Amino acid sequence: SPGIDRDLIDSWWSTENKYYFCYPHGEGGYPNKGKVIAGRQVDLFEWLLIHLKDKGLSGKVIATDMNLSNSQLKQIGKELPKTEFININSICEKMRIIKTKDEIALTQRAYRYFDKIHAFARDYILEHGTNTNDFEIGQALKAYGINLLMKDLFYDGKPHNAVGIEVTSEYVRAGVSTGYPHPNQLFYNPVKKGQPVYVNTGTCFLEATNVSEGRGTPLPFLQAGAPWIDDKLLARKLNQLNLDGVLFRPVSFTPKHPENSGHKKYHEEKCYGVKIVISDRRIFDPVVSGIHLLNQINELYSDKMVIKVENLNRLSGTDELSKMIKGDITLQEILEIIRSDISLFMEMRKPYLLY
Repeated sequence: SPGIDRDLIDSWWSTENKYYFCYPHGEGGYPNKGKVIAGRQVDLFEWLLIHLKDKGLSGKVIATDMNLSNSQLKQIGKELPKTEFININSICEKMRIIKTKDEIALTQRAYRYFDKIHAFARDYILEHGTNTNDFEIGQALKAYGINLLMKDLFYDGKPHNAVGIEVTSEYVRAGVSTGYPHPNQLFYNPVKKGQPVYVNTGTCFLEATNVSEGRGTPLPFLQAGAPWIDDKLLARKLNQLNLDGVLFRPVSFTPKHPENSGHKKYHEEKCYGVKIVISDRRIFDPVVSGIHLLNQINELYSDKMVIKVENLNRLSGTDELSKMIKGDITLQEILEIIRSDISLFMEMRKPYLLY
């Protein structure tokens, strides 16, 4: 454990552990104990082996999700002879991918918060117009989101209660920076007429496909397309659904990604698709619209659309969209599941509401 978290180390968290101060750790240096020493840098893997030996684990079988290097295997042979390290990385990976019913329910609940926070951001932008900037929008939605979460949580101020509550404000961008989003950008760009404002919405499902979600353009997540899509046909099919509060316009765009960007979909290649136009923010549902968009593209271009199932499950917080793509369940069944989940959650939270 890192001793830099001394208040937790010394109180309730893990008082029995051996710990180093921080990474990198200087030998003998424990500022929290008044020992400020410029000692040699400790090899923390060697440090780990020594303390495993102190706990009597020499010659035992130890499970780990680490991929041990040759030099680390030599260190094990020196410090813990006859000790066998078994890699359980695949088991750990399954624990991350295969979720319990409770974990799935929590993820779905998180996405409901996600929807409400985006609706708040949309209303905030429309209310303040060009009298605000992306930093202020991000801070406002952060405060709204944390207040929303805290209404459903018991909190007494102690370190073991309501740990890790955070609503990020770093994914709101305005102006030219929306075309090349990067986490290290400074967010203080004013909202200007005719310029985009980026707040991540339901089109993120397309990140798990070979359809561009508009990254590398001035309108990321507000337009979607690919070179093989008929823009007029897709727009007509989507508009025929009469989705609440949204229209779809035929559009063409050419993504241009920075050289060091991890996103390279259709770089400098012309794409055809739809632009998402919100006509009534009060009734628009970005998640439902995003599901319809995904489904419609798949129905029209199932022979060309490529979907990374694990990525789609992660983005949506469930495997239901993957089942829809495979034909195991229908779109209407998914929409009914969403409505049912919302109703169930609203009933579950009633006993905990303060007002």
